[in-house]
Amino acid sequence: MDPSTKKLIRGILLAELVGVVGFYTIYFRLHANQDFRHTVHKKFPAILEAYYKWNEQCGIHGVREKDQIKWSNSEN
Repeated sequence: MDPSTKKLIRGILLAELVGVVGFYTIYFRLHANQDFRHTVHKKFPAILEAYYKWNEQCGIHGVREKDQIKWSNSEN
């Protein structure tokens, strides 16, 4: 195999690895930290909506409702 092809394949694999690790890191922080979810809600609501939908598809329900209850109580 050509050295430039090997370099390209390594680069693609590295980019995929970085993407998977980045996704997992963000998902773990969203899952473990309600304050982080609130920050994401304010700055990137589409990401939080994707997180909620992903959880609901995986059978994890109630996170959205708990967040909404806490955030509505803290605004009063």
